[in-house]
Amino acid sequence: SKRTAAHDSVSAGEIVEGIHAFAEGIGAGKETVYPACCTQGELQVLYRHGVVSAGEDKSARGHSSFPVQNVWVHFVRKPRVDKKLLAKIASADLIVFAPGSLYTSIIPILQIPSISEAVRGNRKALKVLGANFWAQRGETDISPSRRGREYYVSDLIEAYHHNVPGGARGLFESVMVTDLQSIPGDILRNYALEGKVPIYLDKDRVRTMGFQAIEAPVFSEQRLRNERVIQHDPEKFAQVIKALYFLHMHQ
Repeated sequence: SKRTAAHDSVSAGEIVEGIHAFAEGIGAGKETVYPACCTQGELQVLYRHGVVSAGEDKSARGHSSFPVQNVWVHFVRKPRVDKKLLAKIASADLIVFAPGSLYTSIIPILQIPSISEAVRGNRKALKVLGANFWAQRGETDISPSRRGREYYVSDLIEAYHHNVPGGARGLFESVMVTDLQSIPGDILRNYALEGKVPIYLDKDRVRTMGFQAIEAPVFSEQRLRNERVIQHDPEKFAQVIKALYFLHMHQ
């Protein structure tokens, strides 16, 4: 197809350089943003009832009455990862998996062997998984291990165990979770009426699985107070990460 031909005419190096130029243009600095890989691929999602959905868009709007069983990416060839990216991961002091789509954004990246190996090989870094506030339609709105639509932090961890070779061990040790107790109940009820439910923390099970749950009010109190909405506050998120890193360095 014309689209495939156009993609093949651009080298991996040109894609990386283009991203670097864009990052520098918006003030992030050169060589601060990298693609996981530059190899073309298609997301495949297998649901519990045996249906496979191809593509990220379809997974977001289809088969939401069944839990996700597995996810993988079908690459046109072996994925190539920039060596500079792998070196940065291997030498990093801090590795944070920021809140994002579990099955369509984060897990597919960690299924690339060289990336997950680089993360696991770095034993000095503080590694933190930032859990989402809300369950996401078609991904985390139904627990695969429980009946009903409640989704728990332990389900997030289980998803890594089931979909990333080697499981979640060595990828992160702590999970940062929003402190729901500091949010007024009427606001949570309003979100529930809109079909939005939080990802619940089952702290004892998370601890039994060998991970630490960190509860923190990392949402914007100003927006909560003025607009009655709950959204991540990047500065608060960063403050908690800094505190965790300080404790990590002084253990």
